Amino acid sequence: MKVGLYSITYSGTWYNSPPLDVFEFMHKAKEIGYDGIEIDLKRPHGFPLDIDDRKREAIRELADELALEIAAMAANNNFASPIPENAKLS
Repeated sequence: MKVGLYSITYSGTWYNSPPLDVFEFMHKAKEIGYDGIEIDLKRPHGFPLDIDDRKREAIRELADELALEIAAMAANNNFASPIPENAKLS
């Protein structure tokens, strides 16, 4: 089993500092000793409309370079909630 870090941790959601971009997040995960990562599919990390083929390849290449497993991509949606805002993609 590998231990991974979820990118929402550094998205700027729960603290008052600038968010890390996905590449900075990957370096941070490696720096603090994680074996893998889970990329949140919301801004600023993995929102599908923001990531073209070239950026996806760059993410894969950096993961290989840092020996980080991309363990998951988190849609982070609650389709069971009756509150429509909980089911939005961004």
